Amino acid sequence: EDDGCPPDAVLVHVTGHTPYPQLPIEVVSYGGSTVTFKVKQTWMETVGYIYTSYKSDPFTTECFAMEQVEKYNEEEYTATCMHSAHVALVQVVVVDPNFSELDDAAVPLCCEKPTNVNYPTVSYTFEIKCDDPCPTTARALGETKTATEADSKTTAEDGDEKHHCKPSQHPCGDSPNMVNVCHYSTKDGYKTFCVPESDSDVVAYYPNDSCGPCSEGLIASTES
Repeated sequence: EDDGCPPDAVLVHVTGHTPYPQLPIEVVSYGGSTVTFKVKQTWMETVGYIYTSYKSDPFTTECFAMEQVEKYNEEEYTATCMHSAHVALVQVVVVDPNFSELDDAAVPLCCEKPTNVNYPTVSYTFEIKCDDPCPTTARALGETKTATEADSKTTAEDGDEKHHCKPSQHPCGDSPNMVNVCHYSTKDGYKTFCVPESDSDVVAYYPNDSCGPCSEGLIASTES
């Protein structure tokens, strides 16, 4: 039934070719600074492994594994949200011998993957909003939303606006609000970027990224 509300999660990146038959993420509750969600097995009767990686706080990446997961089994998690964008990024990695040989994604470094498992792997990265995007649901959850807004106002009044990387420690460019960050991509390896301080919050969501310029050693490690 189409109630006019947007989907609970939006796919922003995929590595591999096997699609999901149904959206595997369902939001349980919106908290403003956090979001609670379920990851559901929607692929086939049984899949070998499902890894779910997300930020439990701005500095900690969690990764939880489900093994031999039957269809429609689910697990619940709570992710912290990016301060400036009010979204959480969640990576769901599915590993199964019945997937395509073209499914060549990697399990996140923070996950404890069995060393003897080399099955085809697909990685999906989803963006989940941390504030309820549906007006109908927002009215139904009016008390919760009001409490969230009150907390947000208190934080704003306190002036406690902090971002992941500090320009005072890693300055760049002509503006005092610009900061150097080191970002890793499978295509380009490690590269240094000069970004606004508020955009540095995204660094917390990628385990290979860091504040400050990339070291020569990191850059050399990914050069052919």
